[in-house]
Amino acid sequence: MHRPFTAIAHAKARAILEDWAIVDPRGIDLDLIAADLGIGIIERDIEGAAARLVCNDSTGIITVHQGIKEIGRRR
Repeated sequence: MHRPFTAIAHAKARAILEDWAIVDPRGIDLDLIAADLGIGIIERDIEGAAARLVCNDSTGIITVHQGIKEIGRRR
């Protein structure tokens, strides 16, 4: 059921890495890439999840729980 979506997501992620010429994960600036894609990232206190994504065809908002301090988990 989720395979087609996963394949599409992986293909889009690979295209972003190629477009931005990223060869090392340390070269990923998520805020910059998100802004370029029309996606806002906000931090606030949310319940029941570490993060949420709401999007449509042209824009989106990623909300990350403000209590998460570990960089790896936030990413």
